[in-house]
Amino acid sequence: MSQTTPVSVTMKLVKMQHKWPTIARDLALMSQPQTQSSQFDIEDVARMYDLSLVELNELIINPTFRQLVVEAVRNLKALGPRAGFRMRAELLATELQEKLYNRAVSGSMEDKQMLQFLAVLLKSAGLEAPPEDTPPPMPAGPSVHVALNFPSIPGRSLDHARVIAKPQELIDV
Repeated sequence: MSQTTPVSVTMKLVKMQHKWPTIARDLALMSQPQTQSSQFDIEDVARMYDLSLVELNELIINPTFRQLVVEAVRNLKALGPRAGFRMRAELLATELQEKLYNRAVSGSMEDKQMLQFLAVLLKSAGLEAPPEDTPPPMPAGPSVHVALNFPSIPGRSLDHARVIAKPQELIDV
C-alpha cells in the first residue's frame, strides 16, 4: 500500500509524519475505559504533540491518518480486555527509551547507567546472547551417612541400641 501525503496537510504535519502512528494510537486509546487519574482528551493529545486543535483536526480528517487510526483501534481490540493498560505501558516504555537514548548520546549518563541501559536495549531488541547450558545445581543440604557396626558381645544385649533405619528421602525445595 502506497501512502502519500495530500497537499492539504501543513508543512508542520508533514515534518512530523513519523509521529502519526503514535498520535493515532493515542487517539485510539481515548476509546478505552479510563480511570479518573489517567483520563485524557483530544486537547491533551494536541498538547503532547505540540499541535493546535485546528492542526490536530486537520490531521484527523486526512485519509492516510484515518487509516492509521483504524489500524490502531483494530490492534487495540486484538489485545483484549486489558488493552488500554498494555498500550499505556508500552507508550511509557517508548518515551523512557527515547529519554534514556538522548541522555546516553549527549554524554550526561554515567558509565554504569549506560551499561544497564545497554543490557535492557539488547534484551528488548532480541540481541542478547542466549543463556549458556549449565548443569542443574546439586540439591542443597547436608547429606550424612554413618555406618554403625555393633559387634555381638556375649552376655550383653544391645537391643536398646538398635535403631530401625528408614531409607533417606530426598526432598526438592
